[in-house]
Amino acid sequence: MGDDAGGEEEIDGLRKRSGEWRKKLTVISVMSEEIFVSRNNALVFAQHTLHNLEIIETHVPIESGFHPITQLINSLVGLVVFIHEREFVRHVADLPLSELVGKGWPRVQIDKDDEKRPTKALGDFVRHLRNATAHGRISFSSDSRDLTEVRIVIEDYYPRAALPYWAASLMADELRDLVLKMIDLLLNVTG
Repeated sequence: MGDDAGGEEEIDGLRKRSGEWRKKLTVISVMSEEIFVSRNNALVFAQHTLHNLEIIETHVPIESGFHPITQLINSLVGLVVFIHEREFVRHVADLPLSELVGKGWPRVQIDKDDEKRPTKALGDFVRHLRNATAHGRISFSSDSRDLTEVRIVIEDYYPRAALPYWAASLMADELRDLVLKMIDLLLNVTG
């Protein structure tokens, strides 16, 4: 009987180790899928988002009920939030906004700035834009579907605050231009 008990313990040990290895292989398999699924790369996801935005803007007529400003704001998730959260912005974060304006980028009108951390660089603006997008702190001057007719106000709040500590505004076509230039710059910088 001693041999049978030892055999059962050995089999139980093998089952336990086998289960542990299955778990490890599952984790490795999931990790490799995450690594090789291109959509998991924030820049690739941003490129897909940009491609979708361009297709919709090009092929869906305004007369169909298409709302280009709504689509632009929806696209900010892929063009700004994912890029910020995956830390790609760090590659261009220190670029001064004033220099970018000198290179043809749209000027962001800062209506209320953070005194402790003034908005001077692209990374500062993107952080606030990410927060506003993620927390629904974006408002519009009109219901026009023309990007050149709608001013977008972007606000950032401290948690549980009643009023924003930071606010900026720009026209919808300028926001689109700025975000597209940022994605293009990131793609050029990161290769």
